[in-house]
Amino acid sequence: MSDAVRLTDITKRFPGVVANDSVDLEVETGTVPTRPATPSTPASA
Repeated sequence: MSDAVRLTDITKRFPGVVANDSVDLEVETGTVPTRPATPSTPASA
């Protein structure tokens, strides 16, 4: 299958921190990207 989206060598910086350094992302046509499940954090009372 061909790539619907391809991002290469992406870097995101914030003051004092590099959030992502040279990240690549490929999403194939016909797929649905998901992120890993993370535990939910309760809202502050």
